[in-house]
Amino acid sequence: MVSWPEEYGGRDASLLEWLVFEEEYYAAAAPVRVGQNGLFLLAPTLFAHGTAEQRDRLLPPMARADQVWAQAWSEPEAGSDLAAIRSSAARTDGGWLLSGTKTWSTRAAFADKAFGLFRSDPGAGRHRGLTYLMFDLRADGVTVRPIRQLGGETGFAARSLSQVCGADVVAGGPAADSAAARAFEAGVLAAAAQLLGTGRALLDAGVRHARQRTQFGQPIGAFQAVKHHLADVAIGLEFARPLLDAAALALAAGAATAPRDVSAAKVACADSAYRAARAALQVHGAIGYTQEHDLHLWLTKVRALAGAWGSQAWHRARVMAAIAAGGELACD
Repeated sequence: MVSWPEEYGGRDASLLEWLVFEEEYYAAAAPVRVGQNGLFLLAPTLFAHGTAEQRDRLLPPMARADQVWAQAWSEPEAGSDLAAIRSSAARTDGGWLLSGTKTWSTRAAFADKAFGLFRSDPGAGRHRGLTYLMFDLRADGVTVRPIRQLGGETGFAARSLSQVCGADVVAGGPAADSAAARAFEAGVLAAAAQLLGTGRALLDAGVRHARQRTQFGQPIGAFQAVKHHLADVAIGLEFARPLLDAAALALAAGAATAPRDVSAAKVACADSAYRAARAALQVHGAIGYTQEHDLHLWLTKVRALAGAWGSQAWHRARVMAAIAAGGELACD
């Protein structure tokens, strides 16, 4: 809630200040917040495009975590390309009728409500004819199928929507595409900041162990082979930070190059966090694989965050497409 306006209980923090908070939160290995989809993605959209009635009705229970929200962006054939969405929304006398399939939806296995994009005008272009809607996950016609992850958790889920009634509109027309794109870029930047914080924690863990673990009568950190690996990690993290800060400033200013900058930041932060994870694991040795050691808390987070909000390959391709188009992200 640090970025919420003060009148709604927030700190009125800027985008850059919020990312600093996310970095520090993950560096401290703090627990994942069950309400973060609503707090970080839906709430800013409601502030920008929602009605006063929607804000008064939805924000208080969201802030108290009385209502948990899931995001409904990804689809089986769309991935991270929001313009490829096929799930439909048809206007009826009672509101909207939703149909389609959403997948890799965070919190959907236990959430109360969801928000996302639906195609309301099939005849419009790829980036048009979309409507940003909210709907109840317990409504008739909603089927939730939890996706079990390697660790056994079911934080993600796929959902089938069959003639679901009662959706609530946040934005429609060009505003829907703009709102969804802004929320997506903010989600990518949040993941990048969280990766940076997790990478810092891994570096600190590696350095501490290198100072404490002895071999041949001295700490292993005294050996150049270990020093150089940890120094490379520190340099990578420092090089990633300016890209994250620049992307935040570009997105806050509404710059045309913001999508390119956001993807570049995600790639840099994920790469540096991966490097930190590998180095920390090498320094710790076999004990780093065990759940008894705290290192696994950060190792698993890097793996999850690197693939969140678009894979590394997808973001690299987006940067290359922007460069080929003259610096801005081309839309067809």
